[in-house]
Amino acid sequence: MHNNLTDSRPTVIDQRGRTVILPEQVSRILTLQPILTQLVWRLAPHKLLNVDRLFKARLSSFPCPKEDLNLLSSLPVVGVYFDPPDQEQVIALKPDLVATMAGDPNLEAYPEICNCPAIAANKTNLSDCAVTIRMLGQVV
Repeated sequence: MHNNLTDSRPTVIDQRGRTVILPEQVSRILTLQPILTQLVWRLAPHKLLNVDRLFKARLSSFPCPKEDLNLLSSLPVVGVYFDPPDQEQVIALKPDLVATMAGDPNLEAYPEICNCPAIAANKTNLSDCAVTIRMLGQVV
């Protein structure tokens, strides 16, 4: 994480090259893509607010302990970045951060909708995936 000279809050540079100012504490992360959902689940499962619709459809094929499956099955299901979630549902979940993809057409709108920052990830190639994992690691 980086710190902006004019703001003491932590920042991260996302995969659209944007410097995103983060809250002091990130404890509620809304994810809008299966890879991001899985990464937050593996890095900080207690911070995962939801599962996206595609992740939920694949959940039965995940080799994971029953406790994890129960936790993931109990989370609200939201849309994915290319088929955005219902805004009222997102607001009701009260995220501290939205994690979505660089191609999300609503990326710039989430801070206003949710009153929290949004970070953009990329999965085009392996090096992008490595950057995404590091970025989420910094955030959580």
